[in-house]
Amino acid sequence: MKIKITDESLQVGHIKFYDYDEPSCCESNYADWSALKDTTIEQVIEMKYSSKELTLKNVLGYIETCEYGFKIFGFFVPCYYSGNGYYTWHTNLVAKDMITGKTVEYHIDTNEEGEEI
Repeated sequence: MKIKITDESLQVGHIKFYDYDEPSCCESNYADWSALKDTTIEQVIEMKYSSKELTLKNVLGYIETCEYGFKIFGFFVPCYYSGNGYYTWHTNLVAKDMITGKTVEYHIDTNEEGEEI
């Protein structure tokens, strides 16, 4: 299973996870995906999830909201507020099927699944 971590996203197989925030005036909230680079997430995904088919319907089950960010596949991704550098969890996580182009949004701050687009 292909796993790719960048500063802006995590891609597992054909599902790409990234954050999205509608910035206002002089603020922006974002997830620091680079925090996953120095972890064992790739090995854990290969061992635990490689035999499971990832779909937009089931990937949100691997996301857990926690204080100052979220966990994905059990690994913490901190979220920040660019206005002051403090932690935040007011951002949205998007899962995109890179084959079909469909996306589903997860609201980190409210723990609610958004509409599939």
